Amino acid sequence: MTAAVLTPGEVTGPRPAARPRLARPLLALPFALLLVLAVVGPLLAPWDPQSVVATPSSPPSSAHWFGTDTNGMDVFSRVLTATRLDVLIALSVTVLSTLAALVVGLVTGMNEARRGPAGIAARATARGIDLVQAVPTVIGGLVLLSFFGREPLVMVLALALLLLPVQARLVRVEVLRVRSEGYVDAARMSGESEPALIVRHVLPNASHAALENTSAIFGIAVIFCAGLGFLGVGIVPPIPEWGSMLALGATDAAVGRWWGALFPALALGLAVASAAGAARALFAGGPGERRPPRAAGRSRRRARRAGHRLRCRRGGGGAGHRRHRDGGAGSCPSPRTPTAPATRAPSTSPTPTPRCCATPTSTAAAGRPGTRTSTASSRCSPSATRSARTGSPTPSTWTRTPVPPPGTRSPPRTSAGPTSASSPPPPRSSRS
Repeated sequence: MTAAVLTPGEVTGPRPAARPRLARPLLALPFALLLVLAVVGPLLAPWDPQSVVATPSSPPSSAHWFGTDTNGMDVFSRVLTATRLDVLIALSVTVLSTLAALVVGLVTGMNEARRGPAGIAARATARGIDLVQAVPTVIGGLVLLSFFGREPLVMVLALALLLLPVQARLVRVEVLRVRSEGYVDAARMSGESEPALIVRHVLPNASHAALENTSAIFGIAVIFCAGLGFLGVGIVPPIPEWGSMLALGATDAAVGRWWGALFPALALGLAVASAAGAARALFAGGPGERRPPRAAGRSRRRARRAGHRLRCRRGGGGAGHRRHRDGGAGSCPSPRTPTAPATRAPSTSPTPTPRCCATPTSTAAAGRPGTRTSTASSRCSPSATRSARTGSPTPSTWTRTPVPPPGTRSPPRTSAGPTSASSPPPPRSSRS
């Protein structure tokens, strides 16, 4: 492997945006304010939420900030008081359904593939979860509240039972994924008991999806609690509750008196949105997301030195670079001047030239008819080139006798060697 060196002007890609330190706490701030309002809201109510304090359907004024409903009750006081009840019901449903889903999902996921009674019970539980999830939540809530009453505790148990399959299926899928990991097999082979294996290895790695989904469970619980109150099967009036307030304000909103339905709807929407931000702030950055480490102390100094060396290498500026560029403490090292590689002196010995290309032929042999000779401008043959490389002697001239026409006798061959100008040409004989 070779280390990559940054050169001036080289672009290595966009830098990742730095995440603000206060980003996650700010996401959880609205939900924290909602919890505080749920605790101290009834204490801040200026009027009794269950008493008639003014004319019915009065518009917002300085005495009644949110106006009054069709019964003459103060809407602002009822919204603040209903916050405690709705948030408490939603939190109870979320916690209860998530804890039950963790137990059910762990048991079914770890025992579903086994034989015997444990495997049969796990598979039957998984099919029962699917059956409960197929029932609409509103219809199931209507049936349960009709049979067991309209008390807040009954509503909490009914909604927790109906929302349990959502969390249980998430936990079961994660358990099926985690139980086949190598570290789980290694822990089992090392002799660790099954309960300890579940608590130490499976549960921490399989519960993240369900914990991150708690914001959705909270929002669904708030919406269904208000929906049951809107349908008239929720909390018994005149106890303040957002759903029943929406039902009372709907008739006034149809004739233009909007304040009785607007403010409970806004409170409901803000509660759901704040829960989503809180879940993102608390449970984001799990196994699928990598958080950037915080540089502190020695790591910060190393980061500054690395950035200084990078600026020096790029030849760029910066406050530290401009301050120390004249040779002060911490200045950039002087760039190394690249030295040219040493060149060899040309050789004075002549380059050997093939004899076939350098030795001229005699003019007499060149002008003799029937003879084709190779001169200094002729192309050398491969054998002559090899002879010139090896240093073996080669003749300076090659002669080629033309082939006689048919019916004539070929002349006798002469000995190889250079021809002279005084030798007569070979006689030609023809057959009569």
